[in-house]
Amino acid sequence: MSGKAIRVVQYGLGPIGSATARHIMERDGVELVGGVDIDPAKTGRDIGAVIGLDGPVGFPVVKDLSLVLERTGADVVLHTTGSFFDLFESQIVEILDAGLDIVSTS
Repeated sequence: MSGKAIRVVQYGLGPIGSATARHIMERDGVELVGGVDIDPAKTGRDIGAVIGLDGPVGFPVVKDLSLVLERTGADVVLHTTGSFFDLFESQIVEILDAGLDIVSTS
């Protein structure tokens, strides 16, 4: 892939989201620029520690997408938070309102 990397936000950092974020870190042409999770044990920590990398990535997990977008731009959100739309509908609306594309496991 040539040109500018696709800037990715990982939304949801449970087992699936963490594996997805690690995969993004290994790939050319994509760049992990943010991580969102509501778990207070994850927010504020460097995303590298949260997803199981050996070292820091350089930005913290935050509880709200807007906090990522205040710091950096993004192109797409990988959404891996739940299986029942009525429980995560507001997250999808938030992502769409930010003008971002979504890939979801739900």
